[in-house]
Amino acid sequence: MKGLTRAINNQLATEFQASHAYLGNVDLAMSIWLREKGLVGFSFYMLTKINDERGRASRMVVYLVDSDQAVELHAIDAPQRDWSSVQALFDDVYDL
Repeated sequence: MKGLTRAINNQLATEFQASHAYLGNVDLAMSIWLREKGLVGFSFYMLTKINDERGRASRMVVYLVDSDQAVELHAIDAPQRDWSSVQALFDDVYDL
């Protein structure tokens, strides 16, 4: 069970990091950056991804707690603040 718990906690860190990157700092994170470029549909897509990431993370937390396992909340890095193009932004989305 320890290996599974470690894997789930690592995935939690990934989900929260991705969620943070999609919205991140109000001024220039992905959703805001896209909105500033007039790409409202893409911006809205990023907002839906935030909810997807947090929803998966929440289900993993519930599983760990219900299984009497420790939940680890890792530090979340500040998101990137600017991109050279929409393609570069979505390359980052793919990497996440």
